[in-house]
Amino acid sequence: MFKEKPCLESLFDDLSHPNPYINNKAASEMAKHWPAESTDQLISNLNHKDISLRRSSIKALGAIGSIALPPLCQLFKSSSDRTIRTSVFKAFLQIAINHEGDLFPPEAMNILEFAIDDDTPELKLTLVSLCKILGDQGLPLLIRLCKDENILGVQAAVTALGEMDSPIAKAFLREFAYKTTVD
Repeated sequence: MFKEKPCLESLFDDLSHPNPYINNKAASEMAKHWPAESTDQLISNLNHKDISLRRSSIKALGAIGSIALPPLCQLFKSSSDRTIRTSVFKAFLQIAINHEGDLFPPEAMNILEFAIDDDTPELKLTLVSLCKILGDQGLPLLIRLCKDENILGVQAAVTALGEMDSPIAKAFLREFAYKTTVD
């Protein structure tokens, strides 16, 4: 007995449904049956005025995973809109959470490095959370954030490093604490 492949159009309808269970099911089915076909529409939803649809699209992109990274990188580079850029980072975060252990490609890591200089609070905090999830791959960026002038970013990065089980993070924090007390 085989389950029929769901219609992509009905999955997009379900993505807009007010019930979160139905949204999550639609995201899961898109990732399973229509990852490549749904990615462009999900990415275009990151600019939608409906916050619920944006959030559902971010979750769906997270379920789809790494194939969504290149077009998300392109969207980030081509837009200066805070909402779009923050939504891209939230999608990155969902991808990292749902596919923990997968390495981000160099193009995505370049976007993260570029974003260090962005002072948008939501973007900065999402960047810190993302770097923490990325583990060793995100560690150099967290260390750079600790040297930033944005106190919110510094505080969040120090906390993230303290929560990581990494000898490099621990050594950096000891040196950072010593330097801060001496200065």
